[in-house]
Amino acid sequence: MPALYQGFGTLDIMQDIGIALLDGINSTLPVIDTADEERAVIWSDARGVTHVVLVSETVPADHFHMGSVPSFVQVDDRMIDYPLIAIAPSVSTRAGENATTDQYDAMLNYISVFGFVYATEAQGADVAVIKAERMALAIMHVIADDTMLRAKFAGDATPVEKRTEEPWRFPVIDGHGEEAWFCYVTLAYQVRNYATTP
Repeated sequence: MPALYQGFGTLDIMQDIGIALLDGINSTLPVIDTADEERAVIWSDARGVTHVVLVSETVPADHFHMGSVPSFVQVDDRMIDYPLIAIAPSVSTRAGENATTDQYDAMLNYISVFGFVYATEAQGADVAVIKAERMALAIMHVIADDTMLRAKFAGDATPVEKRTEEPWRFPVIDGHGEEAWFCYVTLAYQVRNYATTP
């Protein structure tokens, strides 16, 4: 049986996801880059353009945000703040099996993991989307493959939904922003976990 959390387990789950991503995201991104390069070459050849190898930037430890998306997003976007990962809670409900047990609560916690990336003005919007998709794959692999999370989660540790947003360009206005393209992807998780009353 998975380990028991206290109360809802929401904050513990968010922190466990954050720890796993801190530990694994920067070693997983190059693997995803390499795996995608063969298709990227074929895509470039099909369009008759010179292929440029795309390397995902590493995510510094201080670019991980817990609880919500940073306030500067789409307000004062700068490449120095990207890429970034944000982990945010949503709804917590009791799972259907909860009524069958009296030793612990079975909970469903909805957690969203956001991966934000950038592309330079010269690279363009297409590259921003490619980087976002690669970031999504890296996040998914880290969470699904982490043995600690598999031991604590009841059931599947894969996302129930992935959403890629339209890239946006942030022109410099009144000293805010930077001439670049930004994009993000959201992976929504429905985590079934067991918890005890605190």
